[in-house]
Amino acid sequence: MVNEHEAAYLLGGARESAAETAAALVRSGARSVVVTLGAEGVVVADGEGASAVPSPKAEAVDTTGAGDAFTAALCLRLARGDSLRDAARYATRAGAAAVRKKGAQSSYPTPDELPDPPGE
Repeated sequence: MVNEHEAAYLLGGARESAAETAAALVRSGARSVVVTLGAEGVVVADGEGASAVPSPKAEAVDTTGAGDAFTAALCLRLARGDSLRDAARYATRAGAAAVRKKGAQSSYPTPDELPDPPGE
């Protein structure tokens, strides 16, 4: 997992889109990639292709710790057996929830506060 600026650096310069950047990282040898885009969400890529996972809209009070909330939620769902795309969908909701409150750890949502939306 890298942010869009780190991904561009790893590839020696920016690509046209985050999806192309993620796909290029996979072509360079990574099995799967998550490129974070802040409030815009993430792009995930693996051998099956790249796809955008938008972040829910959130009124940001404090962005401190949002990336950590995202990473923890992504790891939780991957450990539970979710696909990378499903785990990223869950994790974007966790990151968006974390920016709605002041502080870092005190803003992290619990799994009970992030139920899966209908249809997932």
